[in-house]
Amino acid sequence: MGFARRGGGGAAALLLLAALAAPAAAMYEDQAGTYDWYKQGVGAPSWVGFLPGKERLFLTSGGQGLLASLQAGGGGVAWRHKHGEADRLAKAALLAKPALVLAASRGGKVVRAWDATGGGFRWEAQAFEGAPAVGAAPDIAVVELGSGPAVAVAAGGKVKLLSAARGDELWSADLEGVAGEAPALLLVPQGGAVSVVASTPGSAAVHVARFAADDGVPEGSAALTAAAALGGAAAVSGDAAAMLTQDGRQLCGVAVAGADSGVACAPLASLCPELGAGAAAALRLAPAGAGRFTLGSPAGVALLRVGAGGAAVRVAWFAGAAAVPSDGDALALAAASADGAAVELQLVDAATSKVLETRSVAVPPPAYPVAGPPPRVVAAWAAPAAADGEAAALADSRLALLWSDDQLSLVSGGAVAWTREEALAAGCGSLMVDLPAAAAAAGGAGAAKPGLRGLLSDRAKLRQWARLQVLGALVQFKMSTPEEREEHVALRQALSDNTLPFRDTNGFRKAILLLTAPGKLFALHSGDGRVLWASNAPAAAAAAAAAAAAGGGAAPAAPLQHLRLWRRFHDLTHAPQLAVVTPGPAGVAALLLANAHTGETLEDATLPYAVDKVVPLPQPVHDGAADQYALLLVDAPPGGGGDDEPRLPTVRLTPDTPAVRAQLAAAAASTFFWLSAPEREATVLRGYRVAPGAAAASGGAVPVVPAWQAVLPGSLLAMAAKDPAEPVHSYVKVLGDRSLKYNYLNPNLLLIATATPSGAGGGGASREARGVSVTLLDTVTGSVLHAAVHAGAAGPVHAVASGNWFVYTLRDLASLRQQATVVELYEASHHNLSLPAILLGGGRRAATLSSYAPPPLEVLSQSFFMQHGVAGLGVTQSKQGITTKQLLVTTTSDQLYALDKRYLDPRRPLTPKPTPAEAEERLLPYSELVIFSTLAYATQDKQVVNLRGVLAAPTVLESTSLVFAWGADLFFTRLTPAAHFDSLAPDFSYGLLVVALSALAVGTWVAAVSSARTQLKAKWQ
Repeated sequence: MGFARRGGGGAAALLLLAALAAPAAAMYEDQAGTYDWYKQGVGAPSWVGFLPGKERLFLTSGGQGLLASLQAGGGGVAWRHKHGEADRLAKAALLAKPALVLAASRGGKVVRAWDATGGGFRWEAQAFEGAPAVGAAPDIAVVELGSGPAVAVAAGGKVKLLSAARGDELWSADLEGVAGEAPALLLVPQGGAVSVVASTPGSAAVHVARFAADDGVPEGSAALTAAAALGGAAAVSGDAAAMLTQDGRQLCGVAVAGADSGVACAPLASLCPELGAGAAAALRLAPAGAGRFTLGSPAGVALLRVGAGGAAVRVAWFAGAAAVPSDGDALALAAASADGAAVELQLVDAATSKVLETRSVAVPPPAYPVAGPPPRVVAAWAAPAAADGEAAALADSRLALLWSDDQLSLVSGGAVAWTREEALAAGCGSLMVDLPAAAAAAGGAGAAKPGLRGLLSDRAKLRQWARLQVLGALVQFKMSTPEEREEHVALRQALSDNTLPFRDTNGFRKAILLLTAPGKLFALHSGDGRVLWASNAPAAAAAAAAAAAAGGGAAPAAPLQHLRLWRRFHDLTHAPQLAVVTPGPAGVAALLLANAHTGETLEDATLPYAVDKVVPLPQPVHDGAADQYALLLVDAPPGGGGDDEPRLPTVRLTPDTPAVRAQLAAAAASTFFWLSAPEREATVLRGYRVAPGAAAASGGAVPVVPAWQAVLPGSLLAMAAKDPAEPVHSYVKVLGDRSLKYNYLNPNLLLIATATPSGAGGGGASREARGVSVTLLDTVTGSVLHAAVHAGAAGPVHAVASGNWFVYTLRDLASLRQQATVVELYEASHHNLSLPAILLGGGRRAATLSSYAPPPLEVLSQSFFMQHGVAGLGVTQSKQGITTKQLLVTTTSDQLYALDKRYLDPRRPLTPKPTPAEAEERLLPYSELVIFSTLAYATQDKQVVNLRGVLAAPTVLESTSLVFAWGADLFFTRLTPAAHFDSLAPDFSYGLLVVALSALAVGTWVAAVSSARTQLKAKWQ
């Protein structure tokens, strides 16, 4: 009887412990935000507008394709609408009553109206029939009619007037002699007429037309010819227009005055010699009211006036300033001070350039250190004046300022209300490094104490922790009120050590380094996403700006810059060092070396040669105190070289030191790289190797020799290669019947996907003639190890590689669905692993795996249909490579899905019921459709707009992988593909554990006392 009593008390405690340890199949609502964070961005604006009486500002971001509204109070995102590649945003305008945001997209073919307050859809209209022309640049404007406001649209060779209330067509007119791709500039002067000035980039022809605003009756037109071919930069002001020529060397003015219309061009070198020589993309042309214009450049802004016949006259020059677009007689200017501590505002008379008012606005210093020179103001926009009189214009005005490093600031009431780092929305590369060691370990003082020591040293925190344990028990047993649940979440976040500024023992706290297209480098804390430091080195920023200007200023689709680890010290007191290589135009590049913990610039140099590829050496150089990572900077030959005697690339070594040269000479036999050269109807890949025994010559030049060449039919769609730093846990795979498969773990494999040659699979080819060819290539020898052709398929193709497998997706044209194919590689050669052989040492591999003598391969492949569209692929990483892999699938809806690799296993049985051996391997029965579970989205209910890249990094714990996704937004989370098998869950209730152990101890004591009394009583009977 005594034993039964003790067993009953222990069973109750064990049940309670089982309840505590029960794993959760998915994240609960109150767990969201515990170790993940999300930051929204809009990108650097190309246009900003204000509406009277609205505490909002509205903007368009050309690089991100976003139409957005920001709150004037704190700068938060009120609403956003994304325009994809097929619906590219072209122009936007504002309407005060009713409060609407008007947007023209798809070459001006589609015009939409959005509610300015909530961003809700109001109406949509079509401006013209047919497909929009490539490069079309439409324009829209608001026209005041007697019956109410209307919206004028010029696009596709037409002018159309739409009702502002419902989007109904009021009238439409053709632009005679104007091509559909010609940019159309709307002029809406007083007098009840709509005038249009149209030109085509690359042509000198200018067409001017005038229509009655009420009914669209033509009132006159003129065909003019400029002195040079015109470009795409243009603006309208009053009854005049200004355009830059295609080479950016001349300014052409157009006077719109019926039969007296004319065009005249003037060289910028004589008109504004202060502008200097530069790319046309760096010039900003904006209206200044009554036929006046401002021409902005990095050096300053010029005020110009277009007079009779289109002749342009210079009015004034303002050094270092940016002008606010205006349609009035006053012009506002903004310029940053030399130290960046203030913004100097000026209000000038646009007719006489007389200064009417000046004001200095202090710029608050950033909350984090910024390396590099202070930024300058490159563009400004102002809210409409709310009161008459020029004297109070600057004091009461609201101005949006765009800085050269893509910061966006709002000046309101004579002070900077807020500043947003919109360069974060242009990420192009990322890397994670450890944070500094704790102050005690590094010899410092004053740091917060983590863990139990921190709780015991702070009584207030200890009381909060005790309260958290009580609330955790109430929440777990569904006994809490809504207020207690909110308090539980708040206390959990307040007591979390995720945001401490130093590393932790589990490796959860990291510094996320984000390289951006403007050349600015950020370090973000993985705990909450705050910026730790920023670097805006002049050479790197100048190279990035020059490359963007040469490319038209578009956001890069692929990482053009290279972010690498440069130097890692062996002790905890020294910070690792980073290297950023930024290719620029005209055969130059920039090299930035920075401290990974502080952002301090160690070196910022301009390289007098081009860099097309960065190849790290296989192993770092050990110099006793640190590991130095060496890089080969490859300058590809122009055009990829000829077919008969292709030119060799120029390769340079950095750092060029004796130790690194010796390391290169020792590793020459294993140092290879390849370059791709697209040619007509083919993709040519050429492999190179470092010349045997060669060391870097003077200046870091490295001799290379050709190794192989591969010509693949069709245009290049995608490439994928393994991460050379990915750990490999096991060489073999144990099957359910205890047999072994030997993984083929060649680190030099490259997957290349090409489209059917245009001669057979062009736009007019039939569905059956189109296809995608996939090739697995060894980049050491150029030999093809596997090839497959998917007939009736097309791109885009996305691919990822890990271990011995590749996964790629393409579009199946027959079903119009996304298809995913997995390829796994195994060695087909025989291995003697019998017990006697192992005991006698004969089970070891007789030879090292070599690309020159590859073993026979067994290739397993299977295809599946994906439930959602795929826009990218990644894979989780762990410290030892033991944990089950998850594919990080970027969906076309800008979300990140964590897909268990078991769903894309080529060995999934085709029978409904797996065999015992297959069940032991946890193989799922084959299903052609991979269904996405709503509980497996890593981004939860959030949307990372324009998601361009995903970085996965391991932690000290094998179960956990850190995932960072970047686009216009930033998102960070932790993933545990195999659950927390080596740690407790973050929300584990230690209070309930103490209660359970206490109950177990009390129950044991009570049972022991009761048993002793029972035995004593039995002895007296």
